[in-house]
Amino acid sequence: MDYKTIRYPGHAKLMNFFFHELLMRRDRQRAGEILVYAKPPVDEDVVYIHASVEGWKGKSLSRDEFVRAYYPLEIAGRKWRAISWTTAASVCAVLEMVSNGSLPDKGFLKQELIPMQEFMKTVNGRLFAQREGAQKFFS
Repeated sequence: MDYKTIRYPGHAKLMNFFFHELLMRRDRQRAGEILVYAKPPVDEDVVYIHASVEGWKGKSLSRDEFVRAYYPLEIAGRKWRAISWTTAASVCAVLEMVSNGSLPDKGFLKQELIPMQEFMKTVNGRLFAQREGAQKFFS
């Protein structure tokens, strides 16, 4: 499992400098004010998801991929930025799966053990399949 947030080249290094070298981690309120002033929030963001798996299917080595771009989406009459709705929908889909018994309700579960087909069947998981929210690159 590999999870990355990409802003632009050098972003992580600059954020590390800001929070640790300039000690802004000690003053979260001021850090937030500085960041919002320097880079105000945007309404038109994009979230890219790339999931792939390699392994044996029977006697053949196989690779499956899921690659999509997600854009802001209107949900219940309110427009949500892509980063907001994809993050919330992912968490809520897993909670649905725990609630309906398709995932265990206790203990640690690795993300890669959550079955994608079951995830996509949940009310929140289906948001990832809606046409207006997703652009399919390849299957």
